[in-house]
Amino acid sequence: MHIIATFLILILNLYSEEIPEQIKKSALIYQKERNQIKNYRVSQDITSITRSMGYETIEKRKQVGYFVSPNRYFFFTKERNVNNSPLPVNDSNPEKSIKKDIEWLSTDGIKRFDFTLIQEGVSYLHYSVSSKQNSTDTRGEIWINKDTGKIIRMNKEPHTLKDGMEVFKTELYFDVNFSYQEPSFTRLHATFYENGKKVETKVEVLFYDYQFNVDLGKLNN
Repeated sequence: MHIIATFLILILNLYSEEIPEQIKKSALIYQKERNQIKNYRVSQDITSITRSMGYETIEKRKQVGYFVSPNRYFFFTKERNVNNSPLPVNDSNPEKSIKKDIEWLSTDGIKRFDFTLIQEGVSYLHYSVSSKQNSTDTRGEIWINKDTGKIIRMNKEPHTLKDGMEVFKTELYFDVNFSYQEPSFTRLHATFYENGKKVETKVEVLFYDYQFNVDLGKLNN
């Protein structure tokens, strides 16, 4: 009953606002997937490059991540090195975080944004996304597959940057061969001031070997 009620609310929200038909379709597909995903396991390779005061630090990590619905995400670091020097890791103690849905296509979030068609390609639609009124929201661009209604790519950034922050942009890419819409690659670029010093950070993450809706207790880290 809860799932049915959620879909009814989403449908009412979609058709009570001036939202492009393709975005409505994509939102329904995305929300259906969110209800189907109970958990997953994924491998992730992370490369972080930080520059400040003429110095550069390159950190690489290999991790295994676990998602448990509705929003729990935790991961184990298997390998780590900084500037090609290996560092010890404790793979028995996971790091924890909260995984949020894509707010642009979420049940409540879609009402807060305007979607403007920028370009129509042979296989995709490219929209700009802007917040209607809430300055704490994000803005950016989204590419949607015309046939499947699924996300191809997203670029997003805060509508308003925090004090000391010059740049905070995220790119997300999605593999059409994945069972569900989870990213295959992400890139973060941030420039900010810390203790009066300018810091630039770039983080790239490659996600692969997704295993959806499995018995996580039977998997090896």
